[in-house]
Amino acid sequence: VSQSRYGKIGERLNLQVEVIKCVFSKNWGIYYITAMTTSDQAIFFGYKQEVAVGTVLNINGTVKRQDNNQTQLNRVKVL
Repeated sequence: VSQSRYGKIGERLNLQVEVIKCVFSKNWGIYYITAMTTSDQAIFFGYKQEVAVGTVLNINGTVKRQDNNQTQLNRVKVL
């Protein structure tokens, strides 16, 4: 079983992830993306564009919080 958390709160991470879910939020007007890292860590973040499931992204983001076996990132940039 892999660790459920990735990085420390406030830490800036460079990750390669594969998108497993992309859902549009009408309330916030952004897409919420759930992705897995190359080491099977669940990552969750908001993004301005829709991204197809299965897409591999190189991202840069700051750890916002960690719960429910997921690490939430904010200020995410796709590289």
